[in-house]
Amino acid sequence: MTQYIWKFQELNTLNYGSAHATHDVTLIINLGCPDSRAWYLKNEPLLFGKVANGNIQLHIKLWDKPVDDLKNGGIADQYIDYHQPQQARDLIHNIFTDQAKLNQLSPAQVGPYLTQTYGLTQANASASKLTANEVASARITNLPSIIVDNQFQPEESFDLSAL
Repeated sequence: MTQYIWKFQELNTLNYGSAHATHDVTLIINLGCPDSRAWYLKNEPLLFGKVANGNIQLHIKLWDKPVDDLKNGGIADQYIDYHQPQQARDLIHNIFTDQAKLNQLSPAQVGPYLTQTYGLTQANASASKLTANEVASARITNLPSIIVDNQFQPEESFDLSAL
């Protein structure tokens, strides 16, 4: 079994729920990734319901995966304020909902778009490097990536309702 060692610091992690929750879930996503979008929007109500009832402590990490098609998502990731997890949750939902607009922009247009549309300013450029180092150490290559109780779960077959 591969051990995943994560630092759940507010510099690059959105933390939700109790440290005494039954399960620990780490979700690695990119705001420009269609697969991250599909998984997150499909599972968001159940995921946060399980956070609210104490079944899950959730850690969300935004990964600027070095792939051209995900470049805009990596830029958008830098606009998330990790010190405001509830606001960040709402932003993730809204950005995923309007992901097609984000992905149609040139990289130079992403910052102004996020500022105009959501009132954001770049909040945390260093978070991308911290998360990239953790992802590389864990040898994770896929988005989204889901780690439950220190075990990688394939997103296509993972049943969140079983937790």
